[in-house]
Amino acid sequence: MCLTFFYINPSENKDFPFKYIQAFNRDEAYERPTKPLDSWEEDPNIIAGRDNKEKGTWLGLNTKTGNIAFLTNLPTQFMEAPPALLESPTRGHLVSLFLKSDFFKEDQNAELMKEAIDIYLKEILAKIKDYKGFNLILGNLKIQEFWHLSNEKVRTKISHLKEGFHMMTNIPFPQTVEIVQKPYEAFQELIHRKEFENGEKKSVLIEEVKKLMRSCNKPPFPVTAPLKDENGQIKETTIMWGTKTASLIFLDQENKLKIIEVTYDEKHNIKHLIEKENQL
Repeated sequence: MCLTFFYINPSENKDFPFKYIQAFNRDEAYERPTKPLDSWEEDPNIIAGRDNKEKGTWLGLNTKTGNIAFLTNLPTQFMEAPPALLESPTRGHLVSLFLKSDFFKEDQNAELMKEAIDIYLKEILAKIKDYKGFNLILGNLKIQEFWHLSNEKVRTKISHLKEGFHMMTNIPFPQTVEIVQKPYEAFQELIHRKEFENGEKKSVLIEEVKKLMRSCNKPPFPVTAPLKDENGQIKETTIMWGTKTASLIFLDQENKLKIIEVTYDEKHNIKHLIEKENQL
């Protein structure tokens, strides 16, 4: 399953060195063509990985607007009436459209930014039944505001997120499951450690979060999935599945971003390691 832990630091807590921390493990088919995290050629302010098949993404941010978005898929059992399996629009575009540099008009204040995000969420809500299941988080790192939207049958509504700790996986948000509860608690314990209250040990905290997400990795295993063949026919196909990428995002009190992504191959060895630093 995909798994993300994230921490929205309360605005009054200036002692802790980071305003925002996120760790995201993406489980996916290893054969699905994916570009590692990088600036996008057509919009260099966007930093995200990319699904080469559908051209969307699961996690990304824009260094100009401050917008950040990420999603996890939901199985059909959590939906009221799932759309046709292979004919629905790609969920990754819900993220990538939000990340475009022209999302806001120039020089918008916080209230106008929140208004624009609300309009976008309501546009998604109007066509939400067209999509396969998803949990979607949209936010803005400059104003430290975040929202959740899902097409899960009980909770199809827009929710504003509180500051503090959050966890999201492939079940309805904010539910959790036993298998991820211990690492989620470990993530919270890391943030609360007194040794990280000042900025002197930023790098140690980053390494500890990296280590924690490595411990959550799912090694490759075979799964059977319905896929279209070269003739457009749907066939049950066995593919290798597991944790394909682990992404970390840290935003400090001076609005400096540190982004790390590790990509794994089918043998669970590190294929790519990317580190980026940007000013928000």
